[in-house]
Amino acid sequence: SDAWEQRKLGEVTEYIKGFAFKSKDYKKSGHRIIRVSDLGKDSIINNNDSIFVTDEISKQQNKYKINKNEIIITTVGSKAELKESAVGRPIIVRNSLGYLLNQNLVKIHGKNNKDSRFIYYQLLQPRYSQYIATIQRGNANQANIAISDLWNYRIFITKHNEQQKIGNFFQQLDFLTTLHQRKLEKLKQLKKFLLQNMFI
Repeated sequence: SDAWEQRKLGEVTEYIKGFAFKSKDYKKSGHRIIRVSDLGKDSIINNNDSIFVTDEISKQQNKYKINKNEIIITTVGSKAELKESAVGRPIIVRNSLGYLLNQNLVKIHGKNNKDSRFIYYQLLQPRYSQYIATIQRGNANQANIAISDLWNYRIFITKHNEQQKIGNFFQQLDFLTTLHQRKLEKLKQLKKFLLQNMFI
């Protein structure tokens, strides 16, 4: 029943820019480094060319560890209309696995009782993509955004308990969507198997 306020993203979040890890320190196992190429449309993806660093380097760069419910935003990528690789695309970290944030990424979280999930779901709106399109620079192959411009994006803020309820509601919808997608994939695989084997 209370009025919602509009606030700049930079006013309600804290951030850390990713670190430029050196290629000479890359290992085949250890603590994974998350690069722009490791982000899908809405999550961190698993791939065969993952890179890692040692425990020692991970401890030295502890502030770059990615924590649950932090939002990661790409500061380089393709033009905003190319969703899968777009500059400025946000993902939210579902699990804290000790990953480290590489350069060209920024991690943010809500400050002063601002719920990160509530903020994240507002960054999925078309209005956000349209805003990114107005601040991006570069060409179709390599666009970038300045963090100072990103912080001027306006989001809505309400009371903390309402933020939590809304964030939790959308998170549950995501969970159900993923669950049904997995069931759908299994049914598609079953159908394919049956079609290949039933009429021979």
